[in-house]
Amino acid sequence: MADVINKISGTEKILVLIILFAFLLQVYGLDSKSLWYDEVSSIRGAEATDLSDFLFKSQKIVVYNPPYNYSSNPVFPPAYFYILKAFISFFGSSEFSVRFLSVIFGVLSIPLVFRLGKDLFDERVGLLSSLLLAMMPILIKNSQMVRMYTLLMLTALLSFYFFYKALKKDANKYWILYSLFTIFAFYVHYFTIFLFIGEMTLFVLNFSGQKKIFHKKLIISITTIFVLLLPQIFKVLEFLQYNYTASGIMRASAAPMFYNYDGLDLLRSLEPSYSIFDVNLAVLYISVCIFASYLLTAKERRKKILGVSTVVVPVLLLTIYSLFSRIYEQYFFFILPFFLIFVAKGMLSFRKKRLSAISLIIVIFLNSLGLYVYYTTPNHDYRSAASFLESVDENELVVVEPSVVTAPFGYYSNRTIIGVDENDWSSPVKLQNMYSTTDKFWYIYNFHLEWRDSEKRIKTWLDENCKLEKQFYSLSFYFCAH
Repeated sequence: MADVINKISGTEKILVLIILFAFLLQVYGLDSKSLWYDEVSSIRGAEATDLSDFLFKSQKIVVYNPPYNYSSNPVFPPAYFYILKAFISFFGSSEFSVRFLSVIFGVLSIPLVFRLGKDLFDERVGLLSSLLLAMMPILIKNSQMVRMYTLLMLTALLSFYFFYKALKKDANKYWILYSLFTIFAFYVHYFTIFLFIGEMTLFVLNFSGQKKIFHKKLIISITTIFVLLLPQIFKVLEFLQYNYTASGIMRASAAPMFYNYDGLDLLRSLEPSYSIFDVNLAVLYISVCIFASYLLTAKERRKKILGVSTVVVPVLLLTIYSLFSRIYEQYFFFILPFFLIFVAKGMLSFRKKRLSAISLIIVIFLNSLGLYVYYTTPNHDYRSAASFLESVDENELVVVEPSVVTAPFGYYSNRTIIGVDENDWSSPVKLQNMYSTTDKFWYIYNFHLEWRDSEKRIKTWLDENCKLEKQFYSLSFYFCAH
């Protein structure tokens, strides 16, 4: 055993420590926060999958608490749900087990970032970029969520890594692996298209002058990808149409690329540290990234273009897309590793090593603050709220708005809840009608209404006519009776 350890290089030992560090951060408090409705919809989607439909059906996630309510999420590609279904069949559907799948994908991304950073620049860049990714609060958040985003990041990394190797080595095995992982990435999330366009940008600007056989291999790869994605083409259009039609109420700003309905901006998408320092840290990262690009010599022009194709192009396309549809911070998530590689290059490029050390200390400090805020901030406590519901008389009506909120309650409790969906969620008229026709009922005021009921009309009506009986962070239980 000692001989094996001695054969491991210093770099490999450091990388193992970084991977272990990332694992501990991601698994810490994994089941401390209750599942929310997107996570429950993933579980329900996995439970509803049929393996025979893998190629021809995207996953239309249905969550419900029969017989009163029903809600449907937009269609997503099916790959993640089949993997989750298999994982649940072996390890069950507890909070820890269903989230642990995302941890696996998140941890596997760390050595891959190291490898890509090493191949693009050197071992130091590879180690630092993997460390930066390991301590990112946004990585911890997505690794502790039953969603497909860490898998998307992993497959995007694999797609680009083998694309870059194919361009450099022109070996058939790399072209085959590139095609397979790109197809896989598309079946994880449709936004892989933005990375694919970036990859094609890299080819056109850097390698289009190569010999014809090189072009032929690329065309074969693209054709293979396109043919195997044909069953999903109409589902892509359905996904985009859903996001477009559902975006009107969501976008609270004329410039949603900076502030979407969550109040999450583009800078925070690149590094949300969940603290007052989030934008400052992102600005620091972007500045260092630009500095790294500036320092690259004319001989390293291809690496500048690589940064443009993997970071600038996808961000620009997503920004344009956000003008027409709703967008979330996790949609930028797969770009983060490429961005951090150039950040690491910039941090290590200062002529004075003292500046590199200071910048690293600042980044570690700000990320530590972000991690502290993330770990200590309570979430929407559906677990405790569902436990409280069990004590409510079964004959008493329980109403929540919108209906998607019934999903996490359904995971923790069999108690029937009526989900209500209205076009005007800021009007108390429906409450007044219910109050006049029902002797008594419970109404769950939640965070959805907090930002849609901007004038607090529903909240004011509830405070005047009902009694606040219990509150679980953002979930307020009002009892309304004559």
